[in-house]
Amino acid sequence: MEKLHMDLAPFIRHSDTTKTLMADTALALSAVMIWSVFVNGPRALVITALTAFSACAAEYFFTKILKRRGTVRDLSALVTGMILAGCMPAGAPLWLCPAAAVIAVGVFKALFGGLGKNRFNPAAASILVLSAAMPITMRSVSGSNIAPFEIRPVFAGIITSTDAVNGGAALPERFRDLILGCDGTMLFFAPSLLIVLCGIYLFVRHTADVRTAVSFTAVSFASALVSSELNWEYALSYVLTGGILFAAVFMLTDPVTSPATNTGRWVYGALAAMICFVMRRLTGFSASVCAAVCAVDLMVPVIERLTAPIPFGTGRRGISAKVKRHRDYVSEFVSLFMKNKADIDRRRVAASETGMKAQVLCGGRLSFCKTRSVYDGAPDCASSVVVGGGSRSCPDCCEGFGDCAKVCPRGAISVIDGAAAVDVRLCDGCGKCLAACPKQLITLIPETAAYWVGCVSGEDKNSTQKHCGAGCTGCGVCEKVCPQDAIKVEDGRAAIDYERCTGCGLCAENCPRKCIWQTR
Repeated sequence: MEKLHMDLAPFIRHSDTTKTLMADTALALSAVMIWSVFVNGPRALVITALTAFSACAAEYFFTKILKRRGTVRDLSALVTGMILAGCMPAGAPLWLCPAAAVIAVGVFKALFGGLGKNRFNPAAASILVLSAAMPITMRSVSGSNIAPFEIRPVFAGIITSTDAVNGGAALPERFRDLILGCDGTMLFFAPSLLIVLCGIYLFVRHTADVRTAVSFTAVSFASALVSSELNWEYALSYVLTGGILFAAVFMLTDPVTSPATNTGRWVYGALAAMICFVMRRLTGFSASVCAAVCAVDLMVPVIERLTAPIPFGTGRRGISAKVKRHRDYVSEFVSLFMKNKADIDRRRVAASETGMKAQVLCGGRLSFCKTRSVYDGAPDCASSVVVGGGSRSCPDCCEGFGDCAKVCPRGAISVIDGAAAVDVRLCDGCGKCLAACPKQLITLIPETAAYWVGCVSGEDKNSTQKHCGAGCTGCGVCEKVCPQDAIKVEDGRAAIDYERCTGCGLCAENCPRKCIWQTR
């Protein structure tokens, strides 16, 4: 049987795999770096190689330390390293490369949970931190005549093209240098023309979203044009300096941190442009673009919420309608949350009073319920359920990542052969596992219960037989042999009435599917 391969995040936000997205981005960045070597000399190659290697090494070691599955092969760390190199000053000291990589991958990626969970663009956040902590070092811009492996001395008082533009000056005599990338003092040492061509390649390949890039660039140009009383030379100088184009193509289009809605991408780019313009003109901060990227990254949840499409027939698309819809959504969510919380609290109280224990109503271990796909996403049940039930044949089967085991305070739950199992000797019926299971497969049963039915599948008889060797088909044999009439078949599934059950075991002995398990 051909298996469906589910790649690492952010596959939910894009039709391609993560490796495909990163390979396209790395190819585009390679073209930029090759030209950078031509303009700035071999040192640019050294900076790029050292930063990329450091990022991959940091990814490897942090996944090992945090005991997560290695993600170096998806090329995301390589791309982060190359973007960091593109943001480095041409004369950056070599020790700055591994430092930037560790901050980007170790702090702003690994500690947030890894790929697909980082709230900030790792490269932008790292450059922002370094620029704030070491502003003079991050402005060591002249590196064209420096030999490879030479430690660049720190220079103070250097006036760059970006400094001039931030101060309100136009650079018409340097347009050619800015466009072709022959300006050795540029902070982002990459030719503007080549960045645009790389952006077109990524847009055509659907690796990057053109909405964000166009919105960011257009609003940046418009802001500079209006502030300079329609001086187009200054507006063009503003767009060609300070890393505006580099950020528009390679940083703001990050599929993890950027909004998922089309309208949200327009808003995301526009907000980033306005924040960047204010910071550049008022503070002259060299990493204003990175600061703007990190600032709008924080706004993404709000942007997505306000720009979510309204289903047909639910009202106008005006702001008032959106606000009302989201207010109703929040109210319904809070109501449902409180209802579930009250239900769980009630069951916890009942468990403490009657001595009830938790039980996972699924016996679909790997020996019974096979895999139907290869799931390479985040190793938790909640994430696998988001993409359609992970990799198991039965859609209602236990995902087996142990979300319930992680929250159990007594260590009473463990994953055995791909399915969670409860040790009733350790369970105290606290009920925390009930809320952790995204499929609601866990319930509380009396501690005196001798047997439990290990299936709550909603599939029909034929599908259950096909997908799981231990799934209940509702045949009714258990109901017929029970002398106490303690087990009934309802909605195609057997259920035990523990008030009547005496624990004789006849149901388990006669079950043809062997889906009635003894409590251990």
